[in-house]
Amino acid sequence: MKDDKVFADVCISKDMRHAVLKIIILRIIRHSRTHAYAIMQKIKKIPHLKRLYSEQSMKNDIYNTIKILEQYGYITPKAASSNGRAKKVYSLTAKGLSALKKAKTIYLRALREAAQAIG
Repeated sequence: MKDDKVFADVCISKDMRHAVLKIIILRIIRHSRTHAYAIMQKIKKIPHLKRLYSEQSMKNDIYNTIKILEQYGYITPKAASSNGRAKKVYSLTAKGLSALKKAKTIYLRALREAAQAIG
């Protein structure tokens, strides 16, 4: 697992990790409206993505990415309460759904081309 982290630091840029994280967060929210902590718990269950981050780094990146997606109008928060605690529950906007579809197409094409180039 340590070797995966070293590889990620050397070969996978922070920008690439953030782009993938945006797509994953949009996809999670597309399937069900949810709050940030639940998003983080779902992402932690993705083995290869978990290997790319330290625990604190992942937490920070997820919360920062959610803020960015909200600022761009891809997701929208709604106030909710759970066990007496205030939370923001996020849902995907039409703009967010469109961005998710475009990003998926672009990334799948890029991955196929990279796989062909690598051989």
